[in-house]
Amino acid sequence: MSDVSSNIDLLPFLWEETEINTLDEDELLKAAIARSLEHETSAEKVALQECLTNFQKKIVPSRCELVILRKRLLGTCLNSIKEPNFDFFKMPSFRFIGEEADDFGGPTREFFRLLMKTLCEEFGVFEGKPHSVVFGYSHDALEKKKPFLAGQFLAWSLLHGGPGLHAMARATFLFMVGVSVPLHCDLGEAIAAIMDEEIVLIVNDLQEAEGDKEFADAKMKHMTWLLDHGITLHSVTKEAIINEVVKESLYFR
Repeated sequence: MSDVSSNIDLLPFLWEETEINTLDEDELLKAAIARSLEHETSAEKVALQECLTNFQKKIVPSRCELVILRKRLLGTCLNSIKEPNFDFFKMPSFRFIGEEADDFGGPTREFFRLLMKTLCEEFGVFEGKPHSVVFGYSHDALEKKKPFLAGQFLAWSLLHGGPGLHAMARATFLFMVGVSVPLHCDLGEAIAAIMDEEIVLIVNDLQEAEGDKEFADAKMKHMTWLLDHGITLHSVTKEAIINEVVKESLYFR
């Protein structure tokens, strides 16, 4: 299985499930699990249930308790994982402060659901509209290794039966796995995920240009921005240059 097709199998875990999502959800975690087990098995040859079983064999049978405050879920979670006895592979037992319920599975599912929601909305790694988030660009987040930590939290949730993000903009994910958005995703959907109004204007100007002269004029109008972002102006089709502008906004930055 190629890297691109393997990663596309992960789409339902990263972007919102909609009526137009026709991907086979039986393939949800094959690629991610296969990467962690790449020296042991192949996702192409192993059924999803077997992949999950092999992946979950990495879970340590001992338990670790995490005390969580709902109103400060992320802060109390970050404090808990710094404890000496914490291990992502231990079976977690969650107790919400002020709530008496024992964790027989319900609090665990609730915690991971809230954690994925919080990662999308408050962690500083993503930005954008609900169910269509893209990676933010923050020096502070990078210096604090927040993208790496967000990835750990996502893997932690999946390992223990929790949800994925279900929020990433589909276009961003396709760029991540090397798929050209205009060919494989509705361009309007991709443009809608762009947060920078200047870039939306550039894309619209290029897209609305009719004929070679108007297209050349649109490129010259935005020449400084295009060159500053490494986008060539020569021998480029309209589709190719629009793809590069969208990719710059949703992925490269």
